[in-house]
Amino acid sequence: MRKQIKQIKVTWQKNMLKNKSSSPLQILGTVLLAVSLSLLNGCSASVNPERYSLIEDLPALASSNPYDLQVRISATLASGGIIMQTSPYTVVSAKNHRWALRLEDQLSALLNHSLLKADQAATQAHHPLIRDYLEDKQLNLSVTAFQGTLTGQASIKALLSVKDSSGQTLFTKEQDSLIPLQADGYPALCQALQQGFTQICTSFAESLASFTQDPASHPDPQSSPAKSL
Repeated sequence: MRKQIKQIKVTWQKNMLKNKSSSPLQILGTVLLAVSLSLLNGCSASVNPERYSLIEDLPALASSNPYDLQVRISATLASGGIIMQTSPYTVVSAKNHRWALRLEDQLSALLNHSLLKADQAATQAHHPLIRDYLEDKQLNLSVTAFQGTLTGQASIKALLSVKDSSGQTLFTKEQDSLIPLQADGYPALCQALQQGFTQICTSFAESLASFTQDPASHPDPQSSPAKSL
């Protein structure tokens, strides 16, 4: 704060030398404007951001990543701020509305939770388990959109794939979702994002469970079309 006051004083002295013809009121107005801007900058720097979580109600097992899931998100999504799409080509990361935990860890927990539920159902039905199928394989999730839009929706795009030890793709499914917000504000946006991504995770888990039971009955992963919820 002392540094800011000193800078304002220097600015005022310079204005006095450069604008000898200025009236005292004009000079006073300049100084007051500088003081106001300084105080605003100081206040904005001390604001504590709001933190949001998508996984408060999930069991601890989901966060332990039992399926060894690898999650990839864009650099923008990894910034920590909640994302708003401001035009078809631009997105903005919020400074004062941020994720409580790394977004990729939260997305991993949500998908792991859906996979655990699918395996519980498979156990009861005496079907093969997804976890057993993935024992020597790699499960990958790529999320390219997880944001709010100016039209009042939560937009999500994700791709799930399974690869063997040689890197060959055995299974792939792409899904996108648009969920209308029920109210204004970031809490409503986070609720819609959670809802949309949970739906995608359920779809992924159901498709992967079906594939695990009979891989030969599914089309080649390279030719599978993308689907929307």
